[in-house]
Amino acid sequence: MSNSFTNKHKNLESIFKQLISFKSISKTDNIPLIKYIQNYLDSYGIKSFIIKGNAHQSNLYAHIG
Repeated sequence: MSNSFTNKHKNLESIFKQLISFKSISKTDNIPLIKYIQNYLDSYGIKSFIIKGNAHQSNLYAHIG
């Protein structure tokens, strides 16, 4: 395997581990997850914004392309 492939795989694995660590069932606060994804997208220059739901739930809107 190429070193580039191995590095990309490790990065994806790290992202997936982070994503599944967030509690995101409907009864819990999803704001930390939303902010994590927003920061990740922002690191690639992808603008997004949070659409407030109730006190503990929100959505993230991003347009790519």
